[in-house]
Order: sequence, then structure tokens, then C-alpha cells
Amino acid sequence: MAASAKLVDKQVLRALIPASALNGDNFEELARQAVREEVAAGRLIFKKGDDNRKHIYLLEGEVEFFNEGGNQGTLKASATEAKHPIANTQPMQYSAKAKSDCVITRIDSDLLDILLTWDQLSG
Repeated sequence: MAASAKLVDKQVLRALIPASALNGDNFEELARQAVREEVAAGRLIFKKGDDNRKHIYLLEGEVEFFNEGGNQGTLKASATEAKHPIANTQPMQYSAKAKSDCVITRIDSDLLDILLTWDQLSG
């Protein structure tokens, strides 16, 4: 991780689903990996067909979703739906770009699955 990388605030991370289900050490491990990424307005976040094995969360700003047929909707970080990943279907079913300056985090899906499994096994 780059020295200048900023981690996602733990209170913000704790509000995200399914990260909110993690306990103790597993949550701390995820928190060490969750880096804030600034995305300028108009920049593509992901495109349809991408297969990156990431849960992507919108933390600040607004995102627009689209495919060949045009605009499929928008999402504001303040919306309840933003607590869920904006992209957790692989490959991506649509494209997303920042409608305003945004902050996102990309969490490794495999890591999240492992941590959730460890929690279930220990609980």
C-alpha cells in the first residue's frame, strides 16, 4: 500500500454491508485493506464486462450507471442503497462513472468471503 494511501474511516466501513457483519480481528483486517480512492467527475469507475473480483462501495458523491441502451440510473452516497456494493456481480452487468467528484473503496471479494467464513466458523 502506498504511503500516501488513506484508509476508510472505521465507522464508515462498519456501516457497509456485509462488512458490518464482521467481528473483532476479521473486521480489523478488512479495515487495514480498505483504501479511499478519489474519482473525478466524468471518470469511469468500471465498465460493463469487467471481472475484477472487487466489491466497490460509494462513500461520497454520485455515480451514474449505464449500458448500450443509455442511462440506467444514479446513486448518491447518502442513499441507503450505498451501504451495499455498487458492483458485486462479476462480470459487471453495466458501466459506472462518477457523476460528481466521488470517493469509493474497492474491497477484494475473495478477502471479504474468507473473513466472513472465518467469522461464521468461529462464531
